[in-house]
Amino acid sequence: MRCIVVIFYVAAGGIASGCATPEPGPPPNGSTQWIAGAERLVKTHTDRCPGGHDARLALAARLLREAARDGPGGYIETRSVIRWQVRAGDAQGVLCSVQSPHALLVDEAQLTDVAEAFAHCGDERSMYAALRLVPETYPTRPMLVALATAKARAGDADGARQVFEEFRAREILPEVLPHIGAADWRAGRFERGQESWRQALRQAQAMPRETDEVSVIVALIRLQRQTGASATDVALQEHALALIRRMTDRAARSFGLREVAADRAAAGQHDAAAQLFDEAMDAAMQTMPADAREPALVDTAAAAGRAGRYATALRAAPNVKPWNRAAVLLFVAAARARAGDRAGAIDTAAQTSFLHNYAGRFDHRNPSTWSGPYEATGPGWGLVVPTPQYLCSDLVAAAMELHLALGDSQTDFAAAFSGAPIEAIRAAAAAQARAGDIDDALSWSRALPRGGKRAAALLGIAAALVSPTPELREALGAM
Repeated sequence: MRCIVVIFYVAAGGIASGCATPEPGPPPNGSTQWIAGAERLVKTHTDRCPGGHDARLALAARLLREAARDGPGGYIETRSVIRWQVRAGDAQGVLCSVQSPHALLVDEAQLTDVAEAFAHCGDERSMYAALRLVPETYPTRPMLVALATAKARAGDADGARQVFEEFRAREILPEVLPHIGAADWRAGRFERGQESWRQALRQAQAMPRETDEVSVIVALIRLQRQTGASATDVALQEHALALIRRMTDRAARSFGLREVAADRAAAGQHDAAAQLFDEAMDAAMQTMPADAREPALVDTAAAAGRAGRYATALRAAPNVKPWNRAAVLLFVAAARARAGDRAGAIDTAAQTSFLHNYAGRFDHRNPSTWSGPYEATGPGWGLVVPTPQYLCSDLVAAAMELHLALGDSQTDFAAAFSGAPIEAIRAAAAAQARAGDIDDALSWSRALPRGGKRAAALLGIAAALVSPTPELREALGAM
């Protein structure tokens, strides 16, 4: 049924040509000539992006356009919509959004978003044509990475390499090399694939930030497993893991270790995964400053819980703020429910009773209590009210995971979230979509009144579609 719904949404309107709701008057900042040129370029685009054969990205693009029309709540939210439109490869959608009154002005940074959207499609010609519309504008690093990665994912390893040759780059950027290696490996060019992966590790070590280095290493490890290369190249896997373990940035080390642990758990290597999750939690505990330590602990706990490492996950609970403690407990409860331990899940979730908000005591069965601001009752806590930028998105996501894992009865989320902030609504919709329950997420999101909250929900679902979990991919069918 979920696959049918996606096809229906795409077929029943698809990706419309042109902006669905043109804004009156000329675009801001005197950019009429550029906008006209970009519109002509979009009309001649091959239209294989967004969507084409990929119903997932086509649906994401459609939802993002709906969010943009709903008025996502100002400049910052509009920028969020545009960034996801870029990643979905929706150049026409970006062009519509930058003309929105919420965009405030059209500057070069926004105009080049259209070119980057073409890059995410792998459409090199349109990318360069868009850049030529803005004087003295050249491809950025993200554009080159997006373009080459798109080619590599399509199986064109040589085309990905050529992107950098044409730009006269001294070397292929390390972010792309894992994907080039995977393309070569899938094509049976095993030696070339292995060399690209080794080159990726060498160049990653020269990157200025360990957060960038670890992203390249994690991508390489995942792609090796997905292509089946990890079983035949154990030495490279161990070398990659050693690079993560020696990182001095504790947040980067924790991220790398938990991602590798989750990958090992998915491959059935449970003993290795258990050790790595413990190492990841140790690194998260040592992360500084404190505002970086909290998300590292919560993210590690969530990953460990999903892999069944409950004791490791619960190590984070005493070391985080009350609402994040509740999130950790709920992530573990959801994992227990998915494993068939319903009684254990409910007992774990009951330990969140120390938290309450304007709607009453926190209750995982009552979505109106899921969002902040919160007060916490307990030794040494007193009154705890988070500032607006926190708004407990992790807690809302964890509560939604538990709700779905327990198979609770149908809930009118549109009514339950009537008083919730947009961040909480976005987190709930995204979590439901990531879990594969996209039908209901779309239903209640579209039932919200048009405006910022509805836009936030649609944005959350679209973001999940652009970066799908295995559960969402399974729900949507083979893509």
